[in-house]
Amino acid sequence: MDDPCPHRTTYPSAACSEVRHRDCLQFRNILIITCRADSSKSSLGALALPVEIILMIFHELKNVEDALFLSIAHPTLEAIGATHLHALRLAEHAPWIGGRLVCVGDYADLDDLPAGMLSPIEREELETVLCRANHSSDDADEADTSNHPPTLYNFAQKTYTNVAHLTEGPPLSMALLSMCNLDMARCYGMYDAAFDADEWVLCNLSKQEYVLSRTIKDFIGEETKGPFCRGRIGFGTAILTRICWSSDSSTAMPYKLGLHRGEWAGDRFRVTTVDKFEETENTAEWTDVGAQVVAAIEEIWRSDDGEDWRNNIDLHRF
Repeated sequence: MDDPCPHRTTYPSAACSEVRHRDCLQFRNILIITCRADSSKSSLGALALPVEIILMIFHELKNVEDALFLSIAHPTLEAIGATHLHALRLAEHAPWIGGRLVCVGDYADLDDLPAGMLSPIEREELETVLCRANHSSDDADEADTSNHPPTLYNFAQKTYTNVAHLTEGPPLSMALLSMCNLDMARCYGMYDAAFDADEWVLCNLSKQEYVLSRTIKDFIGEETKGPFCRGRIGFGTAILTRICWSSDSSTAMPYKLGLHRGEWAGDRFRVTTVDKFEETENTAEWTDVGAQVVAAIEEIWRSDDGEDWRNNIDLHRF
């Protein structure tokens, strides 16, 4: 997920008292820090340090909660740490940015993967790792490929770790903050600031196709919060219905129209704001596939829940 407001930052050599960001066309990429003599030093106490050093402290914080708690301690720290907190929130939700995404089945043959998804070097690494796993098997004196057949699924099982599960909403430790007589609206505002923009877009970088958040919103009939939809259907649904891949057509679903041969399997993606998308891409070369994506989603739900599927399920519940 892209940063919708990347900042070019300039810092003075003294402690700062105000940090201002002008989100208008002329000043969009400038973070301006102004100084007043010693006005913030006394209230910052031991953290009455040059801005550069405070930023170094923030950059040592690797999780959202720690950065949020330090930011809440003082308005000046909030202003200085905003960009780092912003970056942590984006990284938390989209560590896969720009990477290849595929929901691969365990029946996906190595010779039947999306064209061009693996480079020759990656394919060689995959075969080497699985061959080594077979040779080290305790129940065979020689390689037995039935234990670890050379598939991308088994390679992922052998070498990848699970991605941390994200819970909905702010961290549970927000409850601690609520007991500290703090302005909780301010705390939640800081936590969600990374996603304040209204219009977002899912971009398939490999095929130069995109889906607008308002297309999803209109489809489910519910307002979105930044790139998120509070319901069963959102950008995640749009991606998942198009990145599944297997050599076997069985999906344990009534839907039979090639879910296992996803058009986007192995492609690269990002989620960003419409403004950033229009600034960084030649949109004339891109195709809006939102209508096709929501049509496929609708057909999948209809196959499972009948013609009256919208009334048979609660679209607005996870």
